[in-house]
Amino acid sequence: MMILRNRPPRRGSAAIVAVAVIVIVGFLGAALMGTIQLGSHEAVGRSHEVQAELLADAGIEWAVLQGGGTSHPISLAGGTFEVVQDGEDWVAMSAVGQATRQVRCRLLTESDDGLTEGLTYVNGSRKTQHHWQTQFLIMNTSEETVRFNQVRVTWGAPEAYFEAIDVSVLQGQSYGIVWDYLQDSGQQRFGSGETRQLNSASFVDIPAHHTAEMTLGQFRQRQGHQPSGGLVNMSEAELTIDFFHNSSKVGSVQVLTAPEP
Repeated sequence: MMILRNRPPRRGSAAIVAVAVIVIVGFLGAALMGTIQLGSHEAVGRSHEVQAELLADAGIEWAVLQGGGTSHPISLAGGTFEVVQDGEDWVAMSAVGQATRQVRCRLLTESDDGLTEGLTYVNGSRKTQHHWQTQFLIMNTSEETVRFNQVRVTWGAPEAYFEAIDVSVLQGQSYGIVWDYLQDSGQQRFGSGETRQLNSASFVDIPAHHTAEMTLGQFRQRQGHQPSGGLVNMSEAELTIDFFHNSSKVGSVQVLTAPEP
């Protein structure tokens, strides 16, 4: 005869499994928190890099307004900057957190046609991140606001056509894209020697003693909408940019070639 016996439940095994699950969940939680903290640190680092770059540009503007460099580091917007003179150049150095930035600039006081005008190109400010666009700083050194609603851009070589103009006044209004070829009649890209009316803003104001960042974006081989052709390297091209308000010339700057990165 077979005798059946009731076996007590294996509570010890269940407890071990429960503890193992808790330990695994704990490890996963710790790993997740570490990943979140790492991502947060990286985001903060990138934010500090951008702030340091803007702070260095602000240091150059400060030096222009003051007519000279700083005698000691100046605190501004959570960071510091100082400006020293090196020959004919001004060198601005900034720091935000662990991020640092150095900008070397020489201001041109006259336009290429010899007219004393409010807008000047901040020499050395041309960026080199993307060879198919031209990004630089212009400063209004006059005592009045400069307003424009038309732009003429001229260069020699290479043959190219760009797609958009972006303008942002530092410590002022960010206009964003003020001209886009897709909003222009005929959808033709901007070629050398042409004058175009702003189509994404009625006008742009650069207040007295303010600096604006200007970007001419996406230089391509062809002017028509389709096909576009490949991107064109503009890093060695010098450009002359004329600014107009209702067909009256209000300023002119010559943008020099991009400095070596």
